[in-house]
Amino acid sequence: MVLPFGNRSSMGLTTQPPYQNLDMADPNSPPYWRAWRKTRKLAKIFIPTMLQKLTDGVKQVELEARNVRQVIEKLDGLYPGMKDRLMEDGEIRPNLAVAIDGDVATMGLLQKVGENSEVHFVPAIGGG
Repeated sequence: MVLPFGNRSSMGLTTQPPYQNLDMADPNSPPYWRAWRKTRKLAKIFIPTMLQKLTDGVKQVELEARNVRQVIEKLDGLYPGMKDRLMEDGEIRPNLAVAIDGDVATMGLLQKVGENSEVHFVPAIGGG
């Protein structure tokens, strides 16, 4: 299956009449899009309790992202102000850790997020 990449007016499609051709191979046809959307696997992002007031109580969202930076950008698009709470000076805040599939992210914002990954933002634990 070929996935549609390209501008196509930022995927809002073009000015041509909507869905003229219902051929399954045509990326403009609704059946193709429905099939494509069903096959995409999204990462599950768990919102920490301390930030759920920004999400009106939403505890989990599913996003398509390839790394932690994209997760944060997309969260901020959904819930303005989220980025400011998760990042400081272009990096993840020092009082936060990011866990992806149970492993603490060591590459910061560049850490890869795979399909079906679970991403948790966890308050860092200090001690001494």
